[in-house]
Amino acid sequence: MTIEGFDQSGPGKITDLEAGIALLDDDGDVAASWSFKDLMGHWNRKHAQAAYVPSLCRRPPPQYRYASEVLLCEETDFMLFLKAFVAGEVYYDPAMKCVETGTSVEMKRRSQFRVNHRQLTELYRRNEIVDLTT
Repeated sequence: MTIEGFDQSGPGKITDLEAGIALLDDDGDVAASWSFKDLMGHWNRKHAQAAYVPSLCRRPPPQYRYASEVLLCEETDFMLFLKAFVAGEVYYDPAMKCVETGTSVEMKRRSQFRVNHRQLTELYRRNEIVDLTT
């Protein structure tokens, strides 16, 4: 993974909105890329207000249990995302999504950037834990 067009020194700022994050293969060729412009729009839309509900899964068969304490987060900033990416706290998680289209199953890429649950609060300016049992 590489990031271009982002000045990491000081407070950090985007120097080229058309640049972004790229996944490189072993030869240094771009295998996938995400522009800051597209990432920023998606990030701000999806993460403006977020609720994170911890869960546990027990197998087999899969049984889920959800925690009563929920992390509510507001006031994200795309710069917080970029700084966390540079620090190695946000990472790329390639995945496939199977979509049934009537008579066949279509495979689609579903690329995601992830962060450890303990570091979620670093991506927001405001957060609080709410206990749903009270």
